[in-house]
Amino acid sequence: MISTTELVRAACPLVHRIGGAWFFSDDVARAGAKVGITDKFALYAAGRGGVLGDCHPDVVASAFAFFPPQIVTAKYREGIAAAPPTECARAYAEGLAAWGERLLGDLAGMDRLAQLARAIADSVHPMGLPLFAGWRALPEPSHPGAAAALAMQVLRELRGDLHIHAIVASELSPLEAILGKDGPERARELYYPEPYPPLEGFADRRDAAEDLTDRLVTPAYDVLDRDDRSAFLDLLHAAAAATAPR
Repeated sequence: MISTTELVRAACPLVHRIGGAWFFSDDVARAGAKVGITDKFALYAAGRGGVLGDCHPDVVASAFAFFPPQIVTAKYREGIAAAPPTECARAYAEGLAAWGERLLGDLAGMDRLAQLARAIADSVHPMGLPLFAGWRALPEPSHPGAAAALAMQVLRELRGDLHIHAIVASELSPLEAILGKDGPERARELYYPEPYPPLEGFADRRDAAEDLTDRLVTPAYDVLDRDDRSAFLDLLHAAAAATAPR
């Protein structure tokens, strides 16, 4: 049987890819427009962060972690000026559901993928995992494609929240973590102002943080047995292929 560590290392990159592919889709844009949000970054900030409830923008910036805080707070304020946070989250989740139905609706086994992903998510005690807990608490759609899409988002937030813990434990700042993994190009994309600190040492510490994240995620995936693990990976690969950019 594939070990849980091997499962995590095989599954999490696919979850990350599927769980983030919908953020700026046309389905999401249409759902956001219904509540008066037309800027895609404002919708991302208020929609993804809206599951935290009616909180101060600094709380959302803290939960997002890796973006410059002033960018998150500005876009979050722009989004919630159009609709309350929970309404933004509902619209964002509506767009996710439409995206899932469109791309995963005709794919066999999506109900099984959603079931297995939910089993992983439901095994977690969400200590210091705000975005994961908020997205997990949303109602599960009845449509298999939509349910699978939401489940991927939930698992993506699980690893994301745990990764923040690992970055803190590795004594990396958000900018250092970004530079250590993706270099200055990614830092510029996220609007971090230059000049950047020297890169020496960041890559090794970021690799260590990735390893720690895998260890933190592993207990949740222990819930899957031999047959579950094989099915989960097969269905993840199918979903990743169906949602890949065309």
